[in-house]
Amino acid sequence: MPTNTNLSLKDKVEVLGELEAGRSKLDVRRDWKISQATLYNIKRDAETIRAQAALRRSAKCKRFRKSKFGDVESALFKTFREARASNPTLPISSSWLQEKAKSLAAEQGDSDFKASNKWLEGFKQRHRLSSKRTCGEAAKVNQEDVNQWLENNEGILNDYSCEDIFNADETGFFYKMMPNRTVHFKGEACHGGEQAKDRFTVLLCANFAGTEKLLPLVIGHSRNPRCFPKLAKREAFHDSAKLGCHYRSQKRAWMDTAIFTEWLLKIEGDFRKQKRRVLLLLDNFKGHEVDIELNHVKILFLPPRTTSKSQPMDQGIICNVKQLYKKKLVEHYWAMAQDGQVKEINLLQGIRFLRESWDDVKTSTIFNCFKKCLPNVRNASAQSENSDDIDEPDRMIIRDCFPISMTFGDFVQADRQLVTSDDFEPEHNEVLSETSDEEPGSPFEEPSCGFVTGQEALRALATLVNHCSQRQNIVPGISRALHQYRDLVICDILQEKRQADLRYYFSKSKP
Repeated sequence: MPTNTNLSLKDKVEVLGELEAGRSKLDVRRDWKISQATLYNIKRDAETIRAQAALRRSAKCKRFRKSKFGDVESALFKTFREARASNPTLPISSSWLQEKAKSLAAEQGDSDFKASNKWLEGFKQRHRLSSKRTCGEAAKVNQEDVNQWLENNEGILNDYSCEDIFNADETGFFYKMMPNRTVHFKGEACHGGEQAKDRFTVLLCANFAGTEKLLPLVIGHSRNPRCFPKLAKREAFHDSAKLGCHYRSQKRAWMDTAIFTEWLLKIEGDFRKQKRRVLLLLDNFKGHEVDIELNHVKILFLPPRTTSKSQPMDQGIICNVKQLYKKKLVEHYWAMAQDGQVKEINLLQGIRFLRESWDDVKTSTIFNCFKKCLPNVRNASAQSENSDDIDEPDRMIIRDCFPISMTFGDFVQADRQLVTSDDFEPEHNEVLSETSDEEPGSPFEEPSCGFVTGQEALRALATLVNHCSQRQNIVPGISRALHQYRDLVICDILQEKRQADLRYYFSKSKP
C-alpha cells in the first residue's frame, strides 16, 4: 500500500479527531494512506499539532520549526503574561520585549541571541501577540470627567453656533523624513537628537462646522531659513502670503507662551474685524494659560488629562492631515527616485506640503470629529457620513519605498508622540541657524522634441514643483494642479509596470 508522509496541519487534526472518535488505527491508516510510524508520530505530537492549529497556522503547513531560542522565548512569554496579569492596563511595547529578551538571554548565557526586528515579528506571530496603539491618554481617561464637563458647560456650548466654536491644538512633524528612517521613532516620544533639526511644530485650528480652517502656524528652529524668500530689513517675520502658513521660530521648535499669546491676539483682531464672538476650546498645556484680555475670543479649557477623548483635533483631524501630508511626501520621493537620485525636501517645501494637506481635509471629517466630542451641542446640523479614509500610496510605491514589515500607517504615526512643548518657559528669542540643503541648479538644457517617457515627465514635474515652492509668493492652485498631474503620470507608470510584469509572467521565454 502506498504511503503518504506529507499530511498537512489540517489533515493531522482530522486524523486525531478520527482516532478520538473511536475509529481503529488500521482503518485510519488505510483511509489516509499513512504508515504505522507516521500515525504514531501524529499521536505523539498531538498536543503540538493542536496548539499550532489554535495559532491559526496555515492549513497547508506540514512541518513545525522550533525557534532557535526556545528557552528565551518561553521565559519572555511567561514574563509578558505575568506583567499583564499584575497590571492589565500596563502598556508593553515592542522595544520592551526586545530589551527584556536580551536580559533573559544574558541570564541564560546565550551570547548568540540578538533581539532583531525580524526575530520580534516571528515571536509575536508564534505567540499570537498583536500591537494595538492607544491614542494619547485614552487608556487613562475617566469618561465620567468628560461627561461632567459636558454637562457643566452645555449652556456655554449652546450659546454659540457651530461656525463659532473652534478648537486648536499642536502637533509635531518630521517633515522630511523618508520611510526607511521611520523605524527608529515608531511609537516613541522624541525630545531631540539627530532628527530634531528636521522637525517643526504646527498649530492647527478649525471650527465645528468644518467651514473655516485658520491658516496653520508653523514653529521651526531658525528665524530666517536659507530656503525662505528673502526677509526685508523692516520685516520682523516672513509674510504668510509668501510661505503659505504663519511662521515663527523657537530654540526647540516648540510652542511657548510668547508665540501662543501672539497668535491669540492675531485671531482676536481678525474676529473683531468680522464683528464675531467665538468660543475656543483648548487643552491644559501651560503655554495656553495666558493673562490677556480678549473680547471676541472666549477660551474654554477642556478637562485635564482627557484630550484623547474630549479634544476634536485628537479624534482624527490631525491624523488626517498627517496621512495627506505623508502620502504627498512618499509620492514626491518616489517620483524623484525614478531619476535614480532622491533629494530631501527643505523646510519651505514641507510648509507648503502642509498647507496643501490642511486645505484637503474634508469638511465632514472636521464636523464628525467635533460631533464625537461635543454630542450635546444642539446647533449642529446633520451632515452626510462621508468616508474619511485616505487612499494609501500605490502598493508598488510602498514596496519600493518602505522597509519590510513597515506599513503606511506606521509611517504616518512615526511622529505621533513628537514633543511640541515643555513645562518650563524656554527663551523665545534664542534661535539656531539652519544649514542650507540646497544645491546649485543644473544648467538649462534644451528639451528633446521626441516622445516624452513617464520618467522624463516625472523629472520635469519634480523640477516644476520645486520651482513653484521657491517662488516669493505661494501659488496654491498651480501647486495643487502640478501634484494632480504628477499623480496621473505615476498611475500611468505603475500601469505600464504591471502590464510589463504580466507579459513577463506569461512569456514563453521566462526562465
